[in-house]
Amino acid sequence: MAARNWRPPQGGGELDLVAWDGGTLVFVEVKFRSSGEWSAPERDIDPDKIHALRRAARDYIRRAAAEEADARFDVICITGEAIDHLRDAFPASVQRV
Repeated sequence: MAARNWRPPQGGGELDLVAWDGGTLVFVEVKFRSSGEWSAPERDIDPDKIHALRRAARDYIRRAAAEEADARFDVICITGEAIDHLRDAFPASVQRV
């Protein structure tokens, strides 16, 4: 793992986990619900959240001297006892959705 709960110095988002998967820098958003009674955890990842994650990732990439093309966003959804890993949950493009 490269980082956990990383925040850009200027603010504007938090990266729950940052890890390397071979040559790919992976930014992982972790969402938890004690049950699926109300909604799926991944539903909290709206366009504003994606924008904040991309902005934080762009800053992390710049500071780590990594290439944007070598990045991806995954989401880990924990609902009760179930854990789902959504690989490439949304495009790594830094353009606003």
